[in-house]
Amino acid sequence: MNVDPVVLAEVQSIVAEVLACEPEEATPQARFFNDLGGESIDFLDLTFRCEKRFRVKLGMEKMLDAEYAATDDAGVLTPQSLNKLQERFAFLDFSRLPEQATKAQLADLLTVEAIAQFVSQAIARQEQQPALEQS
Repeated sequence: MNVDPVVLAEVQSIVAEVLACEPEEATPQARFFNDLGGESIDFLDLTFRCEKRFRVKLGMEKMLDAEYAATDDAGVLTPQSLNKLQERFAFLDFSRLPEQATKAQLADLLTVEAIAQFVSQAIARQEQQPALEQS
């Protein structure tokens, strides 16, 4: 799925600002936590800035909700959970997950491009909302 280049560029800029890194480091495939060194407080700041800049609610945290990220007794994501995640967040690269993935490992899927996809989806949902209200 291609991401809007304007949205991607803006997200890259916001990521670089939040993490105080060079804009060139915030490549589309860079993972927010593992590659760029983001922490949970940085993720909250990023979410806030993106929501403010684009005037949308992102819902990135939904990928960690029990509805999507159910685990078994060993803490491994269930096959049903992975299927739901893949259906709801098809733009995420699930091939990055190990076979016995845990909820914590979902963070590996948050690349700069994936964050831009969350923003693009939120924008699309918001644009559809007035059309649904007028129906």
